[in-house]
Amino acid sequence: MEDKIIHPGQAALSGFNRTMEKELSHMPLRCIDCDKEVSISLLANEIVNKDRAGYIVYRENRMFVPQIENNTLSQKVDKLETTVDGVMIITGGTGELGRTIAKALASNGINKIVLFGKQNVPDEAEWDYIKTDSQDEKISQRYEDFLELKDKLEVFKVLPVNMSNENEVLEACEKVRSQYGPIIGVMHLAGNVGDGFIINKSRDVFDNVYQPKASGAWYMHKATLQDHLRWFISFSSIATLDIQPGQADYVAANMFLDALARYRKSINLPVCSIEWPAWREVGMAKRMNAVDEEELFIPVNTDEAIKLLMNILVMDDKMPAVIMPGKMKVVAPETKEISHKVWQEDENEVVLVGVQEPDEIELNIARIWANTLDMNQFDIEDDFNSLGGNSLLISQLLSEYEKVYPGQMEVADLFTYSTIGEQAQYLRQKGNPVQEVQVKKVKNDERNQNDSSKDEAIQKEQDLDEILELVASGKMTIEESALKVFLK
Repeated sequence: MEDKIIHPGQAALSGFNRTMEKELSHMPLRCIDCDKEVSISLLANEIVNKDRAGYIVYRENRMFVPQIENNTLSQKVDKLETTVDGVMIITGGTGELGRTIAKALASNGINKIVLFGKQNVPDEAEWDYIKTDSQDEKISQRYEDFLELKDKLEVFKVLPVNMSNENEVLEACEKVRSQYGPIIGVMHLAGNVGDGFIINKSRDVFDNVYQPKASGAWYMHKATLQDHLRWFISFSSIATLDIQPGQADYVAANMFLDALARYRKSINLPVCSIEWPAWREVGMAKRMNAVDEEELFIPVNTDEAIKLLMNILVMDDKMPAVIMPGKMKVVAPETKEISHKVWQEDENEVVLVGVQEPDEIELNIARIWANTLDMNQFDIEDDFNSLGGNSLLISQLLSEYEKVYPGQMEVADLFTYSTIGEQAQYLRQKGNPVQEVQVKKVKNDERNQNDSSKDEAIQKEQDLDEILELVASGKMTIEESALKVFLK
């Protein structure tokens, strides 16, 4: 069912709320998207019914649950049919992904490109010098790409534009029209990666992610209403489909892009919001080392993504407002073990220091941290964040906990208890059993030890062997064994 009235800002708010539901999973949070026609009785019943889905939509007193629909591209092309007359603006265009897109467009019929970037760019006369003399490989590559585009295109310019500032966006678009020609298309790539849970996120941090992507898209929409655009393409993300904790600002911004696309479609303006999966070779996921082949939505190679983009450009007004141009992995149902798992001795060794006799819970947590952080040595007082932990890794840490201690840890707990020692103590307080035997070790290098103490030590070792055999055979419980060792 199509919405009669579309509010991109409300869509962004739903993204924020749905992320909060993931981060505060111990609280009964839900998101109900309703129009003015919904009856009070229906809404009240929905609010008190805690067993309903976490996100539902009401339109004209009918309930909907969002779904993904297949939409096969009817055309498959590698490039545009003819050279296009007009300027293509790429916001966020000076980054690696923006330059990759610009080079692809330059090889496929687009002859005038203007990149909007965050920072001032030196005069074009200096580009060759920077490319040759820069000690920074990334900077050198950036200016090499600029020079390649300059040589290939009829018009290639780079303009500094703060996409969070409406006046700067308006002025930049006017400059493009007056100096370089009519604007034929917009590719909105601007945006920053989100990181950090809502509980720790400041307004400035949120705005740094949200404003360039969401507000920047709105400002470009307003600034180009006077132009006869053929394309208005936003680079959204599968983050709106597979919502993860720690991404409230990023999810909200991409939800805004998708809703803006539906709004433009409703007033017959060209648009397509592309919910990209991760690109393996360029882009945010690659930069953050967050390309995950086990994701629900399979990552794409650059060549594959460019071909998909060319198809979208060719089909332009025939495309739906929002599309996810990739493949969704078929996931087999997961069976959870009720009891927690104890790590076996033949697994890769993890070293835990700072505690004389680590118990089973502490060692299990060290293994959970090892699987998350790709490290194998920890101090029991190490803080997770100080070891490079971020919101993405917190989410992974929670997933690892679910494998060993299902339902025992919440996201908020991982912030409250941020060391191995604190997390272990928290699990003990929740009633998790500790399988350990307290044994007093006898030092073999004591020079003044007499024969009787040696005999006593030997006897203790024999007694301990017998106790361990009884435990292994099930004839003695762990608690009984600990008490028996203590009494001896």
